Amino acid sequence: MSVKKMGRMKEMIKPSMYEKKSEHSIQAAFFMNLALNQDKCPLLASNLIFAVPNGGLRNKRTAAGMKAEGVKEGVADVLVLIGSKGHTCLCLEFKTQTGKQSKKQKEFQALIENQNGLYKVVRSLREATDALADYLLLELNIY
Repeated sequence: MSVKKMGRMKEMIKPSMYEKKSEHSIQAAFFMNLALNQDKCPLLASNLIFAVPNGGLRNKRTAAGMKAEGVKEGVADVLVLIGSKGHTCLCLEFKTQTGKQSKKQKEFQALIENQNGLYKVVRSLREATDALADYLLLELNIY
């Protein structure tokens, strides 16, 4: 990543970006922060860490099309398909400070844990970054 691009991204991850603390803004800041940390581990920029398009408002036609394509209710927001520390994967569910998991999300968590995956509910950029850093045995900065 070029120095110029890194500078622009650092400007975008100001606390004002996620101070409203919506799930979307925290998750977006998380992925921008990953991009700024990719020099620590090339896997941070790989397709093995990605968001799942399972939330948000959409019209009935789009929702039906996504369901037909295999989108499943309750799947975690971010999947890390890298084995580490004896686990098969890491799943991150982004929530606000007061947000609660749905029944389907709790069911998905149980499925992941039964497959020796690690599942974390995270409520801030710091929690998400720390969960990934601990899982991958890395030191990651928050810019």
